[in-house]
Amino acid sequence: MSLDGLRNVKGGFASALAVLCFAPWAGSAATIGGAYYASQYDFYEFFAATDHRDFQVIWAGDPFPGIDAATVAHDLLPVLQGAKPRPALTFTFDAPVEKPRPDYRLVLIFDPANNLSSNAVCRGETRLQPPRPNNLYVYAVYCRDEQVMSETTGRTQATSLADPRVGQLFRELFQVVFSDSPALNPSAGPRPSSASAEHAGKIVKAVRETDESVEQAAERCRRDPNTGGLCSQPSYLIQAIYFNASNYPSVADCLTAAYSSRLPLELCH
Repeated sequence: MSLDGLRNVKGGFASALAVLCFAPWAGSAATIGGAYYASQYDFYEFFAATDHRDFQVIWAGDPFPGIDAATVAHDLLPVLQGAKPRPALTFTFDAPVEKPRPDYRLVLIFDPANNLSSNAVCRGETRLQPPRPNNLYVYAVYCRDEQVMSETTGRTQATSLADPRVGQLFRELFQVVFSDSPALNPSAGPRPSSASAEHAGKIVKAVRETDESVEQAAERCRRDPNTGGLCSQPSYLIQAIYFNASNYPSVADCLTAAYSSRLPLELCH
């Protein structure tokens, strides 16, 4: 999805987050844009792949004109670490000695070009627009190999990386791009069980040690009688989601919230 497409759903996404996460986003200094999640997105896979491990961040752009890239990198890393998502991961800008398989990474593009798509980002492409002083704008894309897992944008007014608004921006941004919402993991429920975490860990380990894709490793794990059913298709949990179409100021906002919550779009008609 391109940034233009994300902007089209920005207004309704805040409402969707209120439904999914019950988080008080109103009044925040940061503005989080619309979000996209691939059907393959799985928070528990992300958790298993990054918990107690280094997690590479690739960044591009000029977030604070006049400050050299080395200083930005030095000051940005602790800000990201202080805002990290749930896994006990360690952000790093260093590329691994050997490219991991799968290659999980976060790409941050500051002041991206309007026509830069997330697919292009995960293929290693970068296109920028001129930065605006005191206006921090970032495009965040979570990639698995060359496949987009999730994406969103964030914006805040800030004069330097020491500005507390920058840390707040990344805390809110990571809650979206690495969402653990049950609506995005309908088979796992609101919290990861030890079995689901072990299941995801087995699949990630298999992919790293073989030439299999994630889907192939998951299928082989499900068919292996020695796993004791650990990798079998999990049972589904039915959860109620409160959704009131009249709470949204426009049909477009309502449709965006319904789509993000994976609810029937007919609720907005």
